[in-house]
Amino acid sequence: MTIPNKSEDKSRQPRKELTLEMLAHLTLLNLSSYYLEANPEKSQEDFIQEFLNPIGNDDSATGDSFLEQFKHIQETDKSANLKHASMVISLAYCLQSMQAYKTNERELAWSYMADARYWCGVTLASKGIEDARQKTIVATKKDTSKNANEASHAKDRQVKEEAFKLAREKCPKNKKWSSRLAAAGKIESDVQEYAEKIKNPLSKTRAKATISGWLREMPDAASLFEKVERQRKPK
Repeated sequence: MTIPNKSEDKSRQPRKELTLEMLAHLTLLNLSSYYLEANPEKSQEDFIQEFLNPIGNDDSATGDSFLEQFKHIQETDKSANLKHASMVISLAYCLQSMQAYKTNERELAWSYMADARYWCGVTLASKGIEDARQKTIVATKKDTSKNANEASHAKDRQVKEEAFKLAREKCPKNKKWSSRLAAAGKIESDVQEYAEKIKNPLSKTRAKATISGWLREMPDAASLFEKVERQRKPK
């Protein structure tokens, strides 16, 4: 049996025009499309070789038997991978329906097709649920990362504000700091101690330079630090 192309999708046909054969083709199209979306590295030939042909060639493979088998596995092994369970059940019922149709067992064929369409719906719904789950995971990771970054920036601001406070408190009386770097050297150990206290330690090799850079941003920097002009190099 071959898988119909998407151009053969009969899902848009009015309900009254859908025959058993159309439903069989629609079911196979739905299941193969699900399989390919769930396994991007696979091909339609893989679907045929791994599922369609083995089930179609096994007289003992029925929707009921697969359903019982998967139920047993679920009850005895919670870690078992049942990713394609509903797809296999739907496929088995669909093939049973077509076989019953060939032997003119119309009522039985329609009964099997009803089960095939039900489990096909379960299969497609599981894909939607998985997509939603993955989107939720991605969104959660983004939110977690965003919150972590915001928390980190908040602690950086706390340490910076502490450096500003210490620069004001330890400034020599009636005079200014000779330079921001000099001030950073005097308050470095206290800033480091505070940073470690709030679990946001500074790099020991870069702490002095970092603090000096922060002091440049102080709104009252002009009243705290001597303005050091860079000497111009002779031309």
